[in-house]
Amino acid sequence: MSNHSISSEIDPLIPESHSNYDSVDDGQPFHTKDRDVAQLNPDYAANIGHAATDFYEAVIEEEHQDSNIEQDEDVVWLQEQRSMNKTMHWFKRPSIFMVGVLVFSAAFASGSGESTRQMLSLKLACNYLARSNPNGHCDPRNAQVLVSNLQMFYSIFGGLTMMFASGKISPLSDIYGRRLFLRLSILALLLARFSRFLLMFNFPYLRFNLMVLTEVLGNLCGGLITLISITNCYISDVVEPHQRIYCLGLNIAFLFIGYSTGPLVGNFLLKLADLYRPGKQHQGSTQSLFETDLSINRNEFVPLQFEIFIFVLAALFTLFILPESRSSKARRKSRTLSRSLSRSLINASASQESNSMGTYLWSFLNTINFLKPIRLLFYPSGVVNPSNYHRINRDRTVVIILSFCECFLTGLGITLQEINILYGVYVFGWTSKDIGHLLAIACATRAFTLMILSPIITRRFLQGYMGFRTLKNQFDMIDFTMAFCAFILEAIGLTCMAMAPQTRFFFGSLLFTSFGALASPALNSSTIKFYPESKIGEVFGGLSLLKNVFALLGPTVFLTIYKKSVLSWNIPYVSFLVGASLMTLMAILLVFAKRLLRLDKNLDPMILTRSNSVASLQSLMDGSPTTQSNDTNRPKIKGSRSGSFSKSPANNTAHAKSVRRSSSFNQTGFSR
Repeated sequence: MSNHSISSEIDPLIPESHSNYDSVDDGQPFHTKDRDVAQLNPDYAANIGHAATDFYEAVIEEEHQDSNIEQDEDVVWLQEQRSMNKTMHWFKRPSIFMVGVLVFSAAFASGSGESTRQMLSLKLACNYLARSNPNGHCDPRNAQVLVSNLQMFYSIFGGLTMMFASGKISPLSDIYGRRLFLRLSILALLLARFSRFLLMFNFPYLRFNLMVLTEVLGNLCGGLITLISITNCYISDVVEPHQRIYCLGLNIAFLFIGYSTGPLVGNFLLKLADLYRPGKQHQGSTQSLFETDLSINRNEFVPLQFEIFIFVLAALFTLFILPESRSSKARRKSRTLSRSLSRSLINASASQESNSMGTYLWSFLNTINFLKPIRLLFYPSGVVNPSNYHRINRDRTVVIILSFCECFLTGLGITLQEINILYGVYVFGWTSKDIGHLLAIACATRAFTLMILSPIITRRFLQGYMGFRTLKNQFDMIDFTMAFCAFILEAIGLTCMAMAPQTRFFFGSLLFTSFGALASPALNSSTIKFYPESKIGEVFGGLSLLKNVFALLGPTVFLTIYKKSVLSWNIPYVSFLVGASLMTLMAILLVFAKRLLRLDKNLDPMILTRSNSVASLQSLMDGSPTTQSNDTNRPKIKGSRSGSFSKSPANNTAHAKSVRRSSSFNQTGFSR
């Protein structure tokens, strides 16, 4: 018997010159070649099953490989870039340390001047109100309302500017690199802080419109939210997927370390200025601030001057030291794809428009469309792996939930930071030093949670004790547990803040809210698991855009609630209770996502394999009960939960019927 004869009998893809089969199930005897095959494997149905399995795997794997050529190319380039980075000197190597220095510098600078800037805003607001008061005094409640309105206008106009910038900058960073836009973001923040310093330093009362304009200037390149978004892209470029949760957490930790140490340095500079300035010292009473001490000493601006100095150093760091993380090949490919897409849109519009003016107008509108990245957050079919098409609706729902929770958390965090300060000044009589202590404690506890507790919880408890596994392509139990516990503990902390009778209890409640920092890196990491590597920048751009929407709406809604609670209800802590309720709602949404994906500790990476081919075919041909196959070591194809379509004979028979619909059994074997 020749090898060709055997192979043509077993492999249905090899054509044969003549047919030697009678029907298998009609009781007719085998021909000569049938007996040879039967000697090769006495179970004739097993041979047919192996042939069907090999054929099915070849078809599926070929489709899978063809659909992922582009994605695999991006992965290869990233791996090449990461390998090349390891050979570089640490000073020239793109790393989380490099981008962490930048994030820390921006946060440290902002934190060092924030408490002083808030108190100076209140004093300038008092001066503004005192001008219309015959007694020369300002009402504390009216000052609270005026500063709340200022913060609200910051959020509205600054948020609108950030929405446009963030919708374009993160996707453009895929094309032109991360470093360029990190430079622009730092320079915009530097110009904004310098111009605001000039307004506060040179005018004795609040210049409302010009102050809002400085906020717009600082957000022309996306502001701090887009800066964090680009640094997240930077980190995703340089670290392996299984390291992303911890490294993204470190990025946020650098932010909180800067915000925790900055206020301490700002308070130290104020004390140092008090020692050398002539005249009376800082007034520590809120009553004196609002009613008697409306003068502003020049030495109070020292923290703001120090803030500008640090931003200058950060700008020099991005200009001369910070290396690029995205490889030239990946940038070149992104530019090519972007140009091809633009040409296709122009050609499509040209075929519909009769005049060239309409064509160019369509191209211009497409270019300035800053909302394009947000479509990725709805998980379009173009970014879905073909092997996961059968579960696209579930995955899309989960992606939307994760994106919503992450962006909501960012917007609420920005809002509550502003309300914490206003609430403390109004209820507890805080000074700039107390505000500095608030920022230091809040950010230091969050940094400790991310840098120390996060790896311990993840590796020792969730992976070690609980036995949870990290899944590279979907939301997993580690992500769920971290985010769920973070939302619940944050809700508890906000409730405690609402009931705190004194400052020390208010500060103690921050220990609970610090665990809320665990949610952001887990949600960020789990969201980008669903997308190919080439779309990471655009995904973070969409997240940044949505965060800016929440940063725009959140302060507007919550500051309105706070003003109403102060002026009308006389219960200023209502905002904290509303925030706690919303945190609980986010935790419930995560539980829904978990149940939707049927997550548990035994969930494997998505493996799509068939049930036992021999058993299925045998039951199909002779109606006998299915039996356990020897074919346990055959290759598996990605996509299923447990490694097989079914576990029961009934399910295997049903699957055999589906095989019959897609492939017909005839005298020459299996044909597609």
